[in-house]
Amino acid sequence: MTKFFFHITIFSFLFHTVQAQSTKVYPSFYEVFTCKNANGSIETLLATFDNNGKRGFIYKNSKNPKNEIFLKIIRNTDDEVFVIQFPNNSKNYTLKTCIACPEITCTNPDGTVQTFNLEYNTWGNRGTYRCINADKSIEYLRIEGSANNLVVKYCSNTKPKWITLSVSNIKSGEMDNLHFFDVTFPNSKTNYRIEPYPTGYGYNCWLPNGGQQGFEWINK
Repeated sequence: MTKFFFHITIFSFLFHTVQAQSTKVYPSFYEVFTCKNANGSIETLLATFDNNGKRGFIYKNSKNPKNEIFLKIIRNTDDEVFVIQFPNNSKNYTLKTCIACPEITCTNPDGTVQTFNLEYNTWGNRGTYRCINADKSIEYLRIEGSANNLVVKYCSNTKPKWITLSVSNIKSGEMDNLHFFDVTFPNSKTNYRIEPYPTGYGYNCWLPNGGQQGFEWINK
């Protein structure tokens, strides 16, 4: 996508922000992928998810950071290969990712390849996770940072504003892999134990009443 900034300067687009759309088209549930170029510029892809888990992509460039461009998906193969275009531009870019991939590779129209690395992701247990409950309500956890500086946020489809939870009793292993940690809501002493799935890419949340919820990584 080194050619992206050139293309966007010669076309007129409608620009939107994720924040402005957070309760409408794209809730605040997305993964952030960045590519640092040799010229010092940083390109960003937001891999977005709506309430039904449908994916989308938004492009940003550090040379014009306030402009966020909603990319058009031309083809989608198994939610792993996406052929995308910029608005009003017929050139194809191919994005490749997967459920367990901490990166997106982009093949540009001229054949060059860029790698966009997922932020806040270490061995598959950082990122955004979703729980779809029996009553169809949806809850989200966002887990960021290292074990020494872990940040956990919560929101739901009915209350889409992120709430930062208090984190305690963090247990981690090699390569900063999380084994478990406890969280409490603001102004509450009720404790929730969060443990990663044995297979990775998800968390179990143990509730105070003994119940359990499963949160799946939504980079898919």
